[in-house]
Amino acid sequence: MGGVLRTATRVTVAAWLLAGIFPLQGQEVGAELAGRWVGSAEVEGRWRFVRFDITAPQGEPVVQAWIPAEGLGAVAGELSLTEGRGLTIQLPASEGEWRFEGTIESDRLGGAAITPGGAGLFELERAVELTADEFDPLVGTFGLPDEATLLLTRWRTVDYIFVFDGEERLRLHPLAPDRFYSERGDVVHVVRSADGQEVGLAWQNRFGLEFFYPPVEVYRQEEVVFQGAGEWLAGTLLLPPGDGPHPGIVLVHGSGGDTRHTYRPVAHLFAQAGIAALFYDKRGTGDSTGNWFKASLRELAGDAVGAVTYLGRHQSIDAGSIGLWGISQGGWISTIAGVESGAVAFLVPFSGATVSPAEQELFRIAGNVRDLTGSEGLVDITVKMEQLTYDFLYRAQTSPSLANKPWLMGLDMQYDPRTDLARLEQPVLALFGELDSLVPVGVSARRYDQLTVGGSEASGSTRVAIFPRADHGLMLTSTGSRFEVHSERRYAPEVWELTLEWVRAIADGTEPPVPGAGLLRPTELPPERLYPGRPSWFGTAPVQMTLLVFFGAAFVSCFVAFPFVALVDRMRGGHAARTSRLRFAAWVVSGWNLLLLMGFAVLLARLWTIAGAEVAEVGNLPRLLTSAGAVSIVGSILLSWMTAKVWQEPLAGPFFRWYYR
Repeated sequence: MGGVLRTATRVTVAAWLLAGIFPLQGQEVGAELAGRWVGSAEVEGRWRFVRFDITAPQGEPVVQAWIPAEGLGAVAGELSLTEGRGLTIQLPASEGEWRFEGTIESDRLGGAAITPGGAGLFELERAVELTADEFDPLVGTFGLPDEATLLLTRWRTVDYIFVFDGEERLRLHPLAPDRFYSERGDVVHVVRSADGQEVGLAWQNRFGLEFFYPPVEVYRQEEVVFQGAGEWLAGTLLLPPGDGPHPGIVLVHGSGGDTRHTYRPVAHLFAQAGIAALFYDKRGTGDSTGNWFKASLRELAGDAVGAVTYLGRHQSIDAGSIGLWGISQGGWISTIAGVESGAVAFLVPFSGATVSPAEQELFRIAGNVRDLTGSEGLVDITVKMEQLTYDFLYRAQTSPSLANKPWLMGLDMQYDPRTDLARLEQPVLALFGELDSLVPVGVSARRYDQLTVGGSEASGSTRVAIFPRADHGLMLTSTGSRFEVHSERRYAPEVWELTLEWVRAIADGTEPPVPGAGLLRPTELPPERLYPGRPSWFGTAPVQMTLLVFFGAAFVSCFVAFPFVALVDRMRGGHAARTSRLRFAAWVVSGWNLLLLMGFAVLLARLWTIAGAEVAEVGNLPRLLTSAGAVSIVGSILLSWMTAKVWQEPLAGPFFRWYYR
């Protein structure tokens, strides 16, 4: 027997060593495939952009696919390797499976694309990863006379590079440090001179037509540092040609940790229109100091006021014509800043909610869960869970012992903007998208609209515009769902024409334009369902924590105590038959309750993921789990009753009889 074990051990060790020295071909190819692949599939004369993200965590390749024209995004596919460096990728789709059968040739994949609508060919090339230091020197403006200026830039990270022409944002994927592939099928080269200087963009579309765009200077750029609310903030100022003085605008961030790169396209549009634009790294991001996660809305508003103060001292800026443009969360921030600083001349909230952050988040989360599951029961559970979270957050923020904890964010989820809106004296241009799934547009637009009839000094110059078929970013969409996969990103018509004309009119002291007839009015939108940001008294954190501790303690104590008390009861001559029946029932209830509790924990974790996920798939969650918490409480009470029932004997003693009644 010992010889057999020794032989088996030697064979196993030899196999591991050989696997390390001579890996299998499939493992080699799996690791070689890892990365991003971009290209196209042409089936029955129809062109489609295709992207595969392939990982090989343990040598076995795993693929996620994007085909925006088919509405497929982050779809998990099955990838299998075949002989002769071949591969097959299968993707599930609502109208039938997509299948790619091809071969691996260095940095290219190619072969046959088989779809429900026919068969064709696909060809993909491996994308490369660029660092900020490699890409940022390429950022700039390019163009020809009498044509739209192209802006080559990035959004947040270098993973999202795009070209922007003022209307459409076209995403690019780097195939080399100076060569990019667009999601429209274009190949874009950065052309350099012999001394390495950038001299333009060579652009070839998928039909073979070639264009050249030299660099063009449409505005001046200054790197700036200014003081916000106790922090130093770094930013970029774009100045129109000429000495000025120019009207100015500060771009205020949305939620999250945005750097200045997110807002360069917006600054580009303002600067081209003769309006100086300052955009900066949010505190705690990029080159700015501080911590955005711990900052309150009023602290972030103080940062925006600091930017306005800096612009007001700039020799090229008209200090009396400086406004704030704020997207999403920036709507609240700019409203607070407008109330607190007389230096703010006008406000342009861009998809800014006029409900509390808690109400806005509950609206967003409910929409996400509804889109993913179609279950109002799951929506109700998720909303109550989030209400409990916000209640705990509010109590923690107001508690001296918890207020400075590192995990506690500074944002006041219960902030009600209506008080500050009523104090506004500046003119406002409020812009919304009809299909915004993050903000209750009907409620928010109506509250802004009341400023135009409220008799305030600004009422005559305040405007509300709602753009049909536009989403939270005021770009065209089909459904507005955040899970919609887009083949292109284009602003709704008139968004920037109206915005720029309105800002110029306010700066010039002339009558601002009225939104066009093709736009929607607040009264034309149906009322949305809002969920209170604070739960009812029985849903608050103290009450729920008390119930959780009580029923948890009851279940655990009885789960531990029942086998012991049942055994003692039998040993002392108790009712063996009844004890046996109760013991069996208790084990059933205990096992059932443990499964429910574990399932309930999985459900909550899943819902928590759904609430904040970029892309998430839920599947068919068992409907029983939607009431697992309540059923678990019933199980705890049942087990407590059975334990007490066993001890309702004289042998138990007065203490146990009192304890278990």
